[in-house]
Amino acid sequence: MPSLVRNTLLLRLLGIQVTKEADRKIYRAGRGGYDRLHPDDPGSRAQSADAREGIQSFIERRPAVFQGR
Repeated sequence: MPSLVRNTLLLRLLGIQVTKEADRKIYRAGRGGYDRLHPDDPGSRAQSADAREGIQSFIERRPAVFQGR
C-alpha cells in the first residue's frame, strides 16, 4: 500500500477517534458543558429569547421584536 494512502487512512481513523472522544466528553458535560467549551458556537445562541423570537416572527410573517436577550 503506498505511503500516501496509508497515511490518509491513518489520519482518517485518528480523526474519527478524536471526534468520538470529544462527543463523549460533551455528552457527559451536558448542554451547559458544551456551551462552556464552545461559547462561539451559533447553536449556543440559538436558544436565546431573541433567537426564538426571530424564528417565531419568521414563521408568523411579522416583524421581530428583539429585546437583547
